[in-house]
Amino acid sequence: MQDDPELNRLREIRAARIRLGLEKPEAAHKGMPQVTVYTTNTCPYCHMAKTYLSERKIGYKEINLTNSPQEAMRMVQATGETGVPQLNINGEWILGFDRKAIDRALGI
Repeated sequence: MQDDPELNRLREIRAARIRLGLEKPEAAHKGMPQVTVYTTNTCPYCHMAKTYLSERKIGYKEINLTNSPQEAMRMVQATGETGVPQLNINGEWILGFDRKAIDRALGI
């Protein structure tokens, strides 16, 4: 039995909204934050943000925008900002390396 094309399209739209940070994913592992860090190779604040998360044993996915114009475009569409680092924590966007905002989004 084939899936309904309309249902598949709705799934694709929801996945795109989650990827852009417009909608929060249903956490498969409650209590575990979903963290994505958008970086470039030459950004010292990106390094600081990743170090900060690692020191707190917070897992994250890194998206390096240096060689990924498609991901850079998605990030700008989601936030309207071009600077890095940008962090998406459980659907909440944090612009720049802001310890207090990161801790608040992580609930620590």
